[in-house]
Amino acid sequence: LHAVGGTNMGDGLRKAYWHMLDETQTLGIEEYNKYITFVSDGEPTALTLLAGAPDNTPSLDSYYYNGRLDAPYIEYWLGDSAYYQSGYLYYEYVNGLKTAYIDGDPRPLNYAKAMAKFIMASGEFKDFFLIAIGELNISTLHSIANSFGIPNSEFPSHVFKANDEMNFYIAVESIAESISVEIEEVLGAELIGGAED
Repeated sequence: LHAVGGTNMGDGLRKAYWHMLDETQTLGIEEYNKYITFVSDGEPTALTLLAGAPDNTPSLDSYYYNGRLDAPYIEYWLGDSAYYQSGYLYYEYVNGLKTAYIDGDPRPLNYAKAMAKFIMASGEFKDFFLIAIGELNISTLHSIANSFGIPNSEFPSHVFKANDEMNFYIAVESIAESISVEIEEVLGAELIGGAED
């Protein structure tokens, strides 16, 4: 077996953002607190760009795609170094998706960080949590956490490394506890405010 493809962290964050906004609007619960828990097992090797982005350029920042789910876009997959020897290899899909493979490129992580900043700046989400599993280096998630506005001092309660099932369970329990404490604080404030009226 040979694994192919890429890890597009930024696009996962982009889709989570729009999906959450669309769902809460559909259900009429936009005012509820929203959270993102991001889980990944691989280093970022792909990024999503506006249609018409150049095939090969050192900086793709101005082409980052942060739009809704159904908009046209190009996806670059940057992965196996064997593909790099022949340069970019493109695969066209029915929907016009374009993929490119290359190794050791910082642009996919930069795209993930840009999407984290985009989401954080929207003010739509209450908090963010990140879990690294498998071979993913936790420092990768630290840099994305910083882009979400999470200070280094809060990494222990927001960024987790789960090498096995038990540590994953512990991470999820910790996240659930953090969210429940925030909910209790909100409910408590509402109850106290109601009692004073």
